[in-house]
Amino acid sequence: MSRGERIESTPAGMLQVYGGKFTLFRKIAIRVIDAVIKKHPDGCRFKKRPDPEPHLYGGELSSRDELLAAVSSHHAVSLETSSYLMGAYGTYYQAVIDCADCDAERLKPLTPLGYPLLAEVIYAVRNEHASHLSDFMLRRTRLAHGPYRESLPLIEAVAKQMGAELKWGPEETQKECEAYREEIGTEGQRHKAR
Repeated sequence: MSRGERIESTPAGMLQVYGGKFTLFRKIAIRVIDAVIKKHPDGCRFKKRPDPEPHLYGGELSSRDELLAAVSSHHAVSLETSSYLMGAYGTYYQAVIDCADCDAERLKPLTPLGYPLLAEVIYAVRNEHASHLSDFMLRRTRLAHGPYRESLPLIEAVAKQMGAELKWGPEETQKECEAYREEIGTEGQRHKAR
C-alpha cells in the first residue's frame, strides 16, 4: 500500500483516507479537517481549523531546561537520564520516576545508550498495558531495533522486572524471552529478504 496519503470523497459525501504513514497522522488529520471545512463551509462549527494545535501526549512542557534542572535536583536521576525521560515521556516523566518506588537501581540505565530504565518497564506494564516482553522491547521502546536487541543481560533484566510486575513464574519468564527472540529472529529474516 502506498505510504502517500490520499483523501477522497464518496458519492454520499463521506471522506475516506487511504495510505499515509502513522508518524504523519497529525498532518493527515489537519488535511482531513481542512477538507471537511472546505466541503461543508456552512455546516461546520469552525470556519477554519482551531488553533493552537493540541499538545501531543506528554507534550505540555513549558521550559524544558527549568524542568530538567528541577528533576535532576529533586531525584536520584542524572541530567542525562532526566533529559532522556523528558524526551521520551514529556510531562509524564514524573510517572516513570514514581514507578521506581524510591529504588535508585530502577532509575539507572540498563545499556550504555542511557536507556531503558527498570522504572520504564514498570511504567509500561502499569500504564501502557504491556503484557509480554515483546510489547516492551518492540512496541513500547525501540530496543528491538537497536544494537542491544539481542543482549541477553538486557533481555533477562527486562523480563525479570516484567515478571515481577505480572507475577510470572520462572517458566513463563523463560517462555517470554524465547518468544521475543523468535519474534526478532523472524523480523530480521524478513528485512534480509527485502
